[in-house]
Amino acid sequence: MYPSDPKSCARQIVKESIDRILAGRFDAPTLEGMESILNRNFENLFDEHHAIQSIKASHPSWDKLMISEELDRQRRFYERKLRERLRAVSVETISEIENLIASLNEMIRNWKKLNL
Repeated sequence: MYPSDPKSCARQIVKESIDRILAGRFDAPTLEGMESILNRNFENLFDEHHAIQSIKASHPSWDKLMISEELDRQRRFYERKLRERLRAVSVETISEIENLIASLNEMIRNWKKLNL
C-alpha cells in the first residue's frame, strides 16, 4: 500500500527498488502505471446517502427522477475530480522518484570519487 503523498510514495518506491536502481535496471513507472499503482490506494469516498439527503434538503420539490439525475451528475463530478487528483499525484510522484534517483546517483558518484 502506497501513501497518496507524492514524496512519501516516491521514497517508498525507491526503497523497494533500491537493488534495481543500484544495478541500473530500474525504470520509473509510466504515468499510466503510476496511476494504476496509486488508484489502489485512493478510496472512493463519495457518500451517496449524504448526497441524496443534501439534494433533498436543497430541492424539496424534486421527484425521485430529478434527484437521481442530480446524484448521477454529482457522482460524475466527484469521479472526474478524483481522476484529476490521481493524475496530478502520479505526475508529482514520478517527478519525485526521478529526483531521488538522480540524488542517489550523484551521492554514489561523490562517494566513489572520495573512496576509490
